[in-house]
Amino acid sequence: MSADQDNELVEGWERLERISASLKDGKSAEPVTVRELLSWFEAKRRGANIVHIIGIALAKNNLRTEPDFAEAYIDNPIVFHLGGARQYGPLIEDTDPVDNLDDIDIDD
Repeated sequence: MSADQDNELVEGWERLERISASLKDGKSAEPVTVRELLSWFEAKRRGANIVHIIGIALAKNNLRTEPDFAEAYIDNPIVFHLGGARQYGPLIEDTDPVDNLDDIDIDD
């Protein structure tokens, strides 16, 4: 993944970090549509790679969505909850799979 692609993904990671912190503080998080979640990661569709990347971001922040963002209708709302993060398939095409969440390096 190029540096430009990494920078584009930072917004999604940061939003999920804020949502996780809010939930840990006992606050609620506003539901968003699947389409909005995808936009945080500069995506319009749920291809295998973006599902994998968002899945890692959710897991890193100890989050899951109800319903599962990978299966819900794109304009349906999803709600964030702590715990129970799912594992999604590996990246495909010309990218290397991530075997360990600690291998993901997102700079602040």
